[in-house]
Amino acid sequence: MKTNALTFLFAFFLALGLTAQTYTITTQGSVSTCSGTFFDSGGAGGNYGNDENYNMTFCSNSTNCLRLTFTALDLGATNADKIRIYDGPTTAYALIENINGNNEPALPYTITSTSGCLTVRFTSDNAGVAAGWAATVSCVACPATPSYDNPNGFIYTCSALFYDNNGPATTYGNNQNRTTKICSSGTDCVRATFSSFQTEAGIDILTVYDGPNASSPVLGTYSGNSSPGVVTSTTGCLTFNFQSDASIRRDGWQAAISCVPCGTPPAPSPQNCLGATLVCSDQAFQGNSDGSGSINDLSGSNDGCLAGENQSSWYYFRAATAGTIQLNISPQNGSDDYDFAIWGPMAALTCPPAAGPLRCSYAAGGGNTGLQAGAADLTEGAGGNRFVSPLNVAANDVYLLVVDNFSESTQPFTLDWTLTGGCTLGCTVLPTELLDFSIENDGGTISFITASERDVDFFTIENSRDGISWQELGKVKSEGNSTEIRHYSLQEEKPFYGTSYYRLSETDIHGKKDHLKTISREFFGEQYLLYPVPADKILCLEGKDLASTQFTLHSSIGEILDLSYSIAGHKAVFDIEKLKNGVYFLTIDNQGVRTTERIVINH
Repeated sequence: MKTNALTFLFAFFLALGLTAQTYTITTQGSVSTCSGTFFDSGGAGGNYGNDENYNMTFCSNSTNCLRLTFTALDLGATNADKIRIYDGPTTAYALIENINGNNEPALPYTITSTSGCLTVRFTSDNAGVAAGWAATVSCVACPATPSYDNPNGFIYTCSALFYDNNGPATTYGNNQNRTTKICSSGTDCVRATFSSFQTEAGIDILTVYDGPNASSPVLGTYSGNSSPGVVTSTTGCLTFNFQSDASIRRDGWQAAISCVPCGTPPAPSPQNCLGATLVCSDQAFQGNSDGSGSINDLSGSNDGCLAGENQSSWYYFRAATAGTIQLNISPQNGSDDYDFAIWGPMAALTCPPAAGPLRCSYAAGGGNTGLQAGAADLTEGAGGNRFVSPLNVAANDVYLLVVDNFSESTQPFTLDWTLTGGCTLGCTVLPTELLDFSIENDGGTISFITASERDVDFFTIENSRDGISWQELGKVKSEGNSTEIRHYSLQEEKPFYGTSYYRLSETDIHGKKDHLKTISREFFGEQYLLYPVPADKILCLEGKDLASTQFTLHSSIGEILDLSYSIAGHKAVFDIEKLKNGVYFLTIDNQGVRTTERIVINH
């Protein structure tokens, strides 16, 4: 228990005459420090309280990375009270740890940021308290490449090292059941290249899933010396689950994370706002989820009474006629703790929501929840009664709904609607019905076709190299409200080299912008595309007419180095595993034209 351990530590510090700073989660806000001890709200000798919801950020006072080392940890015997740790200065950054009473790690347990800050969010229900935690705060030099030790959470990265829970220095822990989701934050696919792998054969097993959760297709299960080798997702995420027993331990694994082009981005899942399911009638339906999707839709700026996402399902609906909306969310397992939030009104679906929700319930405990006549509150925390006030809606208003299973049981729920005062739901939400969005194979002409338009002012076409950072190509004026098929086009002077992404948006007469569709195409010009940056064990180059191309590699002082490579189609792959870290120069001789490219190698 924390109390005895912390009392001893506190007395020990006093005996040595130390005056190290102490912090409790109730301090909240942001603290700049590289030392001290961090406690729950009960401090060194007490328990935390019921119905708590606190955020606190620690940032280094230099260019170093922030580290928390947990020396005591007790969150009770359920998953109701949670510590979430984010890799940055707010909860909008990647969630790299999600600890509750069912998955407390062995102590001491260390979490290190990949930048100067860690943000800690603690939430508790109203059904009992526990001793909480104690953690030391320190700073360490930031690694050249970020590394992650199989955390229970999701990470957005295209360049990192991925280890078992105890990192590269020692064997993994006993009784592990940890799930790490690694996503690209864009339209690229995630790749894991394993350089070492060793577990107890047939007992301690790593399962790799092609997607953002354990319901995604299985790419493989691995144990013993059977290394995964190179595994690549077909979507923007890979999910890793590792389970070990209570006896023999091995060295675990090391893998390099990188990203490669996927082609056309996959459709968002209903666990993400962009994949929200349209509800256009008042008939009851069942829903379920086992994760939070591949996009971090909720943060401290827009989640209101919620504390992020657990197992979330997203929906949106439009009021075809004015009136009042009530709804009832009924868990199939009556003890499951379901929460929800509603954003709006909007002119069209907007993801992620820009501000806090209009209605929100985070009430603790199992049972039904929703919008109910007679409820006076608009939002409630863990101590609420699970019901908030109904929605009074106007015709054509659009609303966004998330239903979240805080219990993480993967058990479904039923959502039932009660519409009064003449209210009905409609199926037409987007002002534009898009029939086609395409690009000529050689680039130049971008075209799209609409079947109907309503209150559209103009369309915008953007392009991107990576599906993350976008630039505007131009605007096309709408022909106005229409129920007829209309054709539009835009000329592009010079497409990006290699894979390019194109996004079509519309802006209505009120200034509201909505994304309609994203596609990708490949174009090869006279330049070359090299990746990853920095390179690790292999370097890839894409370009046209590579079959007769000659390559020469020079060191930074001009020395010619041996270079092994293979060419297939428009792609050359170089083996650089034996080269030392540093800067090199690759000379490319192609049909009398010589080009030199700078590359960086960092193993």
